[in-house]
Amino acid sequence: MPEKNLAVELLERLLQGEIKSRFASNVVQDKKFSDMLASVIQRYQNRSIETAQVMEELIAMAKKFREVAARGDQLGLHEGE
Repeated sequence: MPEKNLAVELLERLLQGEIKSRFASNVVQDKKFSDMLASVIQRYQNRSIETAQVMEELIAMAKKFREVAARGDQLGLHEGE
């Protein structure tokens, strides 16, 4: 993809939005995923990792995010629980 920085920016914004909407009532999970996202983006901005690596980490983080969100459904819990 020629605009790799644009793809990273887009993934970051999508994940931020998902974190805020899904974990609005769960402060601990919100903080955990927000910190993870900030860490990955900070390393990318400091040029510690390449664009391809940050994309892989963001995708892996999104998968983990989905697993955590689905765990409550598997346990039969409601949004407030």
